[in-house]
Amino acid sequence: MRNQGVIQGLQIALGRGVIRPDDGTADLSFGREELGAGAFEELREGQWVTYALAVDPAGPLPRRALDIRVVAE
Repeated sequence: MRNQGVIQGLQIALGRGVIRPDDGTADLSFGREELGAGAFEELREGQWVTYALAVDPAGPLPRRALDIRVVAE
């Protein structure tokens, strides 16, 4: 089962973003590398997405969103 949430913030120049999960857990970070080529630039705040959850021990946040797919605007 895939997780769901809403894009809450994007930093296009840095290639970073934040998803607010719909289950009420802490926000998740993601980067351009978690999306297909050119897909990051197509994202907009407020879009509903699905994603896989991964642990990123090297990053500032221990949980990250991977395999992000837009469901709705």
